[in-house]
Amino acid sequence: MDFGVYLKSLIDKREYSYRKLATLADIDHTYISKIVVGKMGPPSPEILRKIAGPLGVSYEALMDAAGYLTSDDKDQDEDLTPTPKEEHLTFYRKVGQLSPESVAILDQQADHLLELESKIVARKNAERKAERAKKNK
Repeated sequence: MDFGVYLKSLIDKREYSYRKLATLADIDHTYISKIVVGKMGPPSPEILRKIAGPLGVSYEALMDAAGYLTSDDKDQDEDLTPTPKEEHLTFYRKVGQLSPESVAILDQQADHLLELESKIVARKNAERKAERAKKNK
């Protein structure tokens, strides 16, 4: 499936406008529009990370749909599952009540957590690859 079509289906499912998603993800709404209509290819991993939460999907699902993941990347730890959509909505409601200063602090903390999660996933994937290589010897 074309990434623009996939993105539009996610936006429609959430009943968001492009502007609403852009506001939640802190990106330009015209950028989203260009992706949906096919004027641009899939966004960068950084943008995918920003839109995953508001769309209620995992970063990995967006990376896969955008064509960034290899089959080895898809073999991730089952313990690291995406947060249910209802929890995202509750979280975003709470964030909407915070001051801009608090949102900035939360954003920095979220970036740090995402970096840690990436390292955990990479380490576990490396361990799995080593185990597979050891079994194949």
